[in-house]
Amino acid sequence: SFLLIILLIAVKAFAFFDIDRAKDFYNNGKYGDAIELYEKFIKNGFANGKIYFNLGNSYFREGQLGKSIFYYRLAEKERPRDGDIKYNLKFSRDKTKDKIDLPTTALWKRIIPFSFNESLWLLFIFSLLFWPVFIISRIKKYTVLKLIRNISFLFMLISTYNLLVWKFFYADIGVAIKPKVTVFSGLGKDNIVLFSLSEGAEFEVRNIKDPKWAQIQISKDKKGWVQKRDIIF
Repeated sequence: SFLLIILLIAVKAFAFFDIDRAKDFYNNGKYGDAIELYEKFIKNGFANGKIYFNLGNSYFREGQLGKSIFYYRLAEKERPRDGDIKYNLKFSRDKTKDKIDLPTTALWKRIIPFSFNESLWLLFIFSLLFWPVFIISRIKKYTVLKLIRNISFLFMLISTYNLLVWKFFYADIGVAIKPKVTVFSGLGKDNIVLFSLSEGAEFEVRNIKDPKWAQIQISKDKKGWVQKRDIIF
């Protein structure tokens, strides 16, 4: 177990060293090298909002608008209140050809602007606070204890609700990464062409069971099938 701990520390140390290398590559205009390292971090399980954001910036500098928007979206999911992410995402969206009306931000996301991980931590912290206070308040009838108990319970409910929404109601996002992405009525090019999308167009990904095709949806009445190689999700 000691050797395992040492190994984990070494892996973390090398990861931080590579992060500095990726930043140096980016600052020196070597965006392709920066992308390669950031993709490596994500593949090895070191993904977070900052890495997604840096990867989005690198792809934007490389002229790959679709991938930059995709990684900005992932960064926003991890850090929903970050102003820099919101600004870069809007700036990238303004450069797309397809001006798709995205769904208005859900009410729950405006009232509770916390990511899945943040909600998990809030639930953990307020649970630790609630149960001792709950037990003590059954013995000592202090008003302040009841207030702390009730507030803790309220935040536990809010955090739980937010976790459930993230888990079951947050649709997978996808972005077109080719200059023109053709959307068909079914699997295969022999189906009817419904419409086409330009690079950077965003949508929900509904079905990815087929190895080469994915079903996407832009709105309730606008959906179809695209080749997976033309999108990122």
